[in-house]
Amino acid sequence: MNKKLAAALLSTTMLAGTALADNAKGFFLGADVGVQHTQFDERFFGANGTDVHGRLQHSRTTSGGVFKAHFGYQTPVQENYFASAEVFVGPGSCNYKATGLQVVDTTDPAAIERTHSEVELKLQSKMTYGAAFKFGRYIDTRSAVYFDLSLGANKVKASYVDDGGNSGEDKKTVLSVAPGAGYLYQLTDCDLLKVGYRYKMYAKWHTKDLDADEDNVLNIKSRMNAHTFSISYSRVL
Repeated sequence: MNKKLAAALLSTTMLAGTALADNAKGFFLGADVGVQHTQFDERFFGANGTDVHGRLQHSRTTSGGVFKAHFGYQTPVQENYFASAEVFVGPGSCNYKATGLQVVDTTDPAAIERTHSEVELKLQSKMTYGAAFKFGRYIDTRSAVYFDLSLGANKVKASYVDDGGNSGEDKKTVLSVAPGAGYLYQLTDCDLLKVGYRYKMYAKWHTKDLDADEDNVLNIKSRMNAHTFSISYSRVL
């Protein structure tokens, strides 16, 4: 009798979990909000042909808000497991400005200790878009844990001006990959709330020569990564 009762309870629990995953099946629409902490290296290179006029390297950090709209599809995958795919788009979350940076003229030994120019640098992430894939498991009738992988394209703008009046800017599309994990709570059959973390790794990128003056050419090279914490709401349509 006890064995039959235990088997019945186990069967009911598994069916409830499966049914709940089935209820969340379909297309969904929603939004993410959160915060992103970005770390990056910036390297300035001044050049005239093969001669390097100046080089400067810094490591920087900056934080900003995250907002993205998403649209996707979720489906159960045997019993309590589920998988989903979505596309997303949103404004960039990295806006950084540095002033008083000094580039030293290294072509003249007597000038190595002298400031060649003071540079004001701006790095801005203008927009991000891409796709994300999740795979998870319901741990009870409303809660689930998941892993995800996000592939993105990020519109980045770099600009500078120095104390000699030289300035320039360049825009790049920088690819990124972001593995992550999170927790899902199913508010109703159609309302999903997710809390997640992603570690975002950007491809290395560099600008063109920002200043057309051959005696004072500057380009910037950078590599970024970011820690992102977000809360997401989705409505199954």
